[in-house]
Amino acid sequence: MVKKLSLVFTMFICLSTFALTVKPSVSYACKCVETKSVEKELELSDAVFNGKIIEMKQDKYSRKILFEVTSIWKGLSTSQIVLIDEPSSCSMDFNEGQEYLVYAKNNGNDVLTSNICDRTIELISADKDLLLLGEGRAPTEIVNLENELKQFNLIFWIPFLGIAVLIIVFIWKRKRMENIQ
Repeated sequence: MVKKLSLVFTMFICLSTFALTVKPSVSYACKCVETKSVEKELELSDAVFNGKIIEMKQDKYSRKILFEVTSIWKGLSTSQIVLIDEPSSCSMDFNEGQEYLVYAKNNGNDVLTSNICDRTIELISADKDLLLLGEGRAPTEIVNLENELKQFNLIFWIPFLGIAVLIIVFIWKRKRMENIQ
């Protein structure tokens, strides 16, 4: 009985490790059809702002980027915003602590995102855009979205919970067998 339970336990560990670490990924080449003018990008974007990246959080399927907003040209009023993107060849190469001029679009789920086909650019290289955009307005609503980046990842804890249950069952069965003898 103990050998059987040990075998089940070992198989569970192996399968859990395999399931959590091995996943085929699909990648697509990013192709930007055209470089849009500042005016066209402003028109097509749901939000245009400049800000500094405070924090970035990467998980398996997406990256959350928290910006401290300095100036706004379209679509926002808050002092912080979280952009979400999926890791791909179209993703921007954002760096924590850097300032960017961001042209963001709503992905349909009230989530803002930006990619390399948008005019999003480091602020130090955005002189042309800033000249054409004019002076932005300051955020009017002070918010703190740092907790938006923190989340409880149940998928990560499932194998550990399974192991704990198996250990408890193993100990319970062993004590039960000892009491029978």
